[in-house]
Parts: sequence; structure tokens; C-alpha cells
Amino acid sequence: MNDEPDVVVTRTVQDGDREVRIEVTDPRPDAGTGGWRCAYRIDGFDTQVVRGRDGLAAVYAALVGIGEDLARANARGAHYTVFGRSDLGFPMRSPGRATDER
Repeated sequence: MNDEPDVVVTRTVQDGDREVRIEVTDPRPDAGTGGWRCAYRIDGFDTQVVRGRDGLAAVYAALVGIGEDLARANARGAHYTVFGRSDLGFPMRSPGRATDER
């Protein structure tokens, strides 16, 4: 049996002329917290593990993390776009409201 999580969703974004692949793994129970966790990878970034109260919350936390990572990179001079648009289309953390921790 393979204990490595499977990639369940991907998206390719652009950074100028360069294609950048994003992957999110399937959520799995996290025995350490009693919640769930999944990971996301953006080409050129470190893999991030995020957690949520259930599988959907973990995936949502991954989408928020991706959006924040790409927005920070753009603020530092990257030019990430999704389908040619600068609106990256990922959810962002609401001011004053925390998502489940990474």
C-alpha cells in the first residue's frame, strides 16, 4: 500500500512565459490533531501542508494558501496569471477571520 497522498487536482498558471504547475493532494486524517490535512505544491516553492477540521476544510486551506503564496510572489515582482488574467481566482483569507492553521 502506498502511504504517499495522491494528487487530486492540478492547475497550470503562467509566470510571464513560464508555465507553473500547482498540485493539491487528497485530504487525509491527521492523527496528531484529530483533524485532516493535505499538501499543495507550486513549482519553485516548498511543499506546504495545511490542516482543517475535515477534508473539505483542509482542501479549502490549501486553496487559500496557494492564493496567498502567489499574491505574495506577485507583490515581490513575479507575474503569475491564471488563464491570462491577473485575478488568480483563489480564495483569500477574510480580514479578521482565521482559516485552519497550516
